[in-house]
Amino acid sequence: NVSLTATLGAVTETTGAVLGTVLTVQAQNTSSLTTGTNAVTTLAADITGLNETFSYTDTNGFDVNTGGVTGITTNDGDIVLTASSGNLTLSQDVNAGAGNVALLAPAGAIIQSFGTITADGLGVSATAAPTLTTAGTVNTIAANITGPANPFTFTQAGTFDVGTVGTIVGVTTNAG
Repeated sequence: NVSLTATLGAVTETTGAVLGTVLTVQAQNTSSLTTGTNAVTTLAADITGLNETFSYTDTNGFDVNTGGVTGITTNDGDIVLTASSGNLTLSQDVNAGAGNVALLAPAGAIIQSFGTITADGLGVSATAAPTLTTAGTVNTIAANITGPANPFTFTQAGTFDVGTVGTIVGVTTNAG
């Protein structure tokens, strides 16, 4: 297990990789681990500073779960999660408050087994069909599903708009 804590600072990565079963990140300021060579099974993070962001890229797939903290939370900062060559699984909450959440699986699916998503905007990009049926509160949704004949499903109790989140515009499937 790897635990990275910067009580009054940030956790950043410019080279190298984080390898392990569970990665826990706790920081006050914007934290980014995006070299693309990281490989963990489970990710959890808590970024406490107002409007501070969190980004993570894994060379494989990973699960947002529990590891020192539960799920991934920011204090109204954006969250960007990328599983470069596998599935991105949500087993615990992803909460950006008034920030946006981007879930990216360019060669896989986004699987929500448990946990809610709370964000102003939710951007989803995946090859395989994501089914996001336990959203908490999302104001705007945008999705791009590239795999042939893969549908997109998003469900929440309240009202939401289909719009633009980051670089993703509207909801697009490839005959899904």
